[in-house]
Amino acid sequence: DTTVLGGRLFVQNTGEVFATYLTQQGAWFHDYAYATIGNQTQFLFQNWQPYSSTISLGVFTAGTEINLKLNSDVRTGAGGNDYFPTRTFYSGPAANNMDGIAHAKITYDYQGQANKALVGFEDFYYYPNYNQNLYNYSDLRLTMTNVGLANPVPEPSTYAMLALGLAGLFMLRRRQQRA
Repeated sequence: DTTVLGGRLFVQNTGEVFATYLTQQGAWFHDYAYATIGNQTQFLFQNWQPYSSTISLGVFTAGTEINLKLNSDVRTGAGGNDYFPTRTFYSGPAANNMDGIAHAKITYDYQGQANKALVGFEDFYYYPNYNQNLYNYSDLRLTMTNVGLANPVPEPSTYAMLALGLAGLFMLRRRQQRA
């Protein structure tokens, strides 16, 4: 298992991706999880549905990035009547979130299973002087199959950089042979 705070998810093999709802611990919050692939957003789970509910996100090609988001409606008053505005938190780097804090912790190859990830969201918005040690990343937890840390398909720019590097080495060697 490798755990990364602010990690990203990539489809590992061309095929279907499944998400399974695990648990939530946010008592005052109504949390809703979504997956965004390309320009399509799909509802996944809400934090009061049955444990182990599983859905298919669809079939994707290897290398497709899956971005997760959590919408959190905060209820604080007696009977949950006081509302804060809905806050949206994203998986990936801290810069994706309005408070500059990573709100998703991802464990890759979860429980020793290749291409399975555990995603845990934290639904507290960061306030200065707030004790971040209270962040437990278990306010909404789900697992996903056929996903992993690294993008298994190189980007075209990676090939371009490789070609430029090889061309530079070739030119350097040629120059050395002439001298």
